[in-house]
Amino acid sequence: MTDITELAQRMKAAAEKATPGPWYVHDKPCEDGNYGIDTSDKEFLAEAVVWWGFARQSIWREEDAKYIALANPANILALVEALEKAQTINAAAEKLVRCKGRYHSEQNYRALAALFGVNTPDLPPLDDESRAVNVENLQESAYRAGLTAGWNLGLANNNDGFNKCLAAHTAGIKVEAE
Repeated sequence: MTDITELAQRMKAAAEKATPGPWYVHDKPCEDGNYGIDTSDKEFLAEAVVWWGFARQSIWREEDAKYIALANPANILALVEALEKAQTINAAAEKLVRCKGRYHSEQNYRALAALFGVNTPDLPPLDDESRAVNVENLQESAYRAGLTAGWNLGLANNNDGFNKCLAAHTAGIKVEAE
């Protein structure tokens, strides 16, 4: 766990136990000059925070009260949730970036774009994406599959060889070199 993750978890635990927000700062200081922070913006109900200020100052500064009011449990939980989401995205992006190879790089670029909600209509389709099917594409695909399977005997360079390789592949026959 990183330091920021530990801090976020401590803040989340504290926020879940605290008086729920949102909190509000009084428009005007109280009779004693302090700004109250309440759980209602309508009227004084009950102070959510009793604090005497930094270095035991007798009067709160308005900016301090606004800051403390913003650090309410609802906001802390929202920040922790955003941090966790960002860490998940970061981990997924890092995993995609570590993969190498031209084809994988293109796939990973698309995956990264999708991860961040970026549309990539300008990219050509990948090999496994749908496109117009024609005989040349089928022959090329079968030829590549044959090469991958390791059974090219030089026959796939002509139609007769292609048909033999395709028939053997369809039948599940493994062709070995002579």
